[in-house]
Amino acid sequence: MCTTCPPGEGTLVTETGCFATCVPCERGYFNDVTGSHICTRCSECERNHRTTLTPCTRYKNAYCGPCIDG
Repeated sequence: MCTTCPPGEGTLVTETGCFATCVPCERGYFNDVTGSHICTRCSECERNHRTTLTPCTRYKNAYCGPCIDG
């Protein structure tokens, strides 16, 4: 049986292709869904010339604000 993970974690894939072990999302990735298998890359607010109102954690994506002046 394949494993599903709680928020903040994603899975490692076994040789059989089944998701086996839950591990914390790496820095720069998040998972905010119960039962998900993958961690998703965080939004990069500054890279998109926007302010960061709330930084990304392994449990939720960054929340970007308005465009940076200039």
